[in-house]
Amino acid sequence: MSRADKKRKIAPYVPRFIKEHVHEVSRYLRASEGDTGARLAIAALNDFPTLNRLASYMWRDYAHGTHAWIGHRDHENLDTLINPRGHVTERLFMRFTQDDWASIDALGFAFGRPVAHAAAALLRFAYDYPRVTQMVAPEYVPRSPYSVQRGRAQWGFGQTS
Repeated sequence: MSRADKKRKIAPYVPRFIKEHVHEVSRYLRASEGDTGARLAIAALNDFPTLNRLASYMWRDYAHGTHAWIGHRDHENLDTLINPRGHVTERLFMRFTQDDWASIDALGFAFGRPVAHAAAALLRFAYDYPRVTQMVAPEYVPRSPYSVQRGRAQWGFGQTS
């Protein structure tokens, strides 16, 4: 018999730019990357505009809260969202409460994919839509790709001056 408060793990592979986003937000919050990633995923899961955008990837029906989305056979390919071509992926280890894990698992079932893929999709939308990140980290401002880091200007693609 397991404890009711025991957390369940999800460790999706996410593109490096998403893991860097989670890292930056975690530094802002002064929290671990795993905790921040879990908070971003849950914020995206509880944001109905985000779920509306994810509906095109569902091939099974999905209900959350007071809303429901109808799955369809000609759904979009989730791989193009969670594993964009040409990007290196890294694993992000997160832990969720039993109820949150079950909600993400239900979304994964609607996608016809494992729970880790659903978590990766939620993190992608948390990255793509700053409004979702703002729910977790109010007043967080993402670092510019042209910002000064360690006393040297970054000019994209890792080139420095």
